[in-house]
Amino acid sequence: LLKYGIKYREILAGLAESIMIEDYPDYAHGPAALVLQQDSTRQPVHVVWGLPASGDQVAFVVTIYRPDDRWSPDKLRRLK
Repeated sequence: LLKYGIKYREILAGLAESIMIEDYPDYAHGPAALVLQQDSTRQPVHVVWGLPASGDQVAFVVTIYRPDDRWSPDKLRRLK
């Protein structure tokens, strides 16, 4: 997080406005999803969330990064 200047509380605050980009139902450590979120300055952030297998568990952050030029301008699609 520090590498990208992202604060964890910004990620939690932006979750409600996130957009799911990719679903990883067969991820090695359990289901996960890549979402587009924004930090407090409205800059794009990609977050991979680990999803609970049952309702009594909580989601967790797998990784966070700033999308680079390998992504479309809206940061929703990988460029080939």
